[in-house]
Amino acid sequence: MAAREDARTDRLKPSPYLLHQALHGRRPAAAVFVGDSITDLHAAETAAVPFIGYANKPDKLHGLARSAALTTSMTLLVEAH
Repeated sequence: MAAREDARTDRLKPSPYLLHQALHGRRPAAAVFVGDSITDLHAAETAAVPFIGYANKPDKLHGLARSAALTTSMTLLVEAH
């Protein structure tokens, strides 16, 4: 998990900065990023981190279609763990 540390807007998504920070030097393929926005998807693609799109609203399904996986329920993710 990573969080913004300052007011630098160049580190906000779709920048992969926070994903790189969360990886702590690990390989991107060793992680997965779950996000609900197109900027989340872009950050994951730029960082080469596998992405699960969380379409918490029907209108997000199309925008997140390029995700490695797509879900409409966080419960499914928890149960899959």
